[in-house]
Amino acid sequence: MKLYFIIFSVCILGSSCKTIQDFSQEAEDQRIEKLNFPVDWSGKWRGDLKVYSGLGLQYTIKMELHLIPQENSENYDYTIIYDSPERFDKRLYELIVVDQSQGLYLLDEKNTILIESYFMGGKWFQRFDVVENLLVCSIEQIGDQLVWEITSGKTEAISTTGDTSLEDIFEVNTYPVGVYQKAILSKYQ
Repeated sequence: MKLYFIIFSVCILGSSCKTIQDFSQEAEDQRIEKLNFPVDWSGKWRGDLKVYSGLGLQYTIKMELHLIPQENSENYDYTIIYDSPERFDKRLYELIVVDQSQGLYLLDEKNTILIESYFMGGKWFQRFDVVENLLVCSIEQIGDQLVWEITSGKTEAISTTGDTSLEDIFEVNTYPVGVYQKAILSKYQ
């Protein structure tokens, strides 16, 4: 039994070390430097969106993301499709390039809602609140796939700590995360 544990531990440690050795910050920096967003992400992508709570996986639905350049414009048609047995939801938005050199974009939902978005460190981010829920959305291209992630939770703090008489301790509010969504999307067109 003891020998089995040692062999198991060495195998686990060995695979962990390999993962750490395979990661190169220099290679990651070069990958990010070469990215040309949103040009590199043009096309139609699809996959399964998995929705999690603290209790684990709650459900999975089909999802598509279309990022299509507009003619005679630097902007893009940005379409999200959610397809479940209960509901088909197609959202027709526009990705507006505000200042590509600064990573600044605007997502126009075509219903008076405009969401500022930011491309930095190889990821595209949106952060906003709606109906007392704060959402943090990110999309990143890894290899030939897009990784779509959203975390959301209530905007009311669940705890406040710090702010003591100790030197330089600021008040810290903690907010709940109630839902996590993740999709691995592959290009099909």
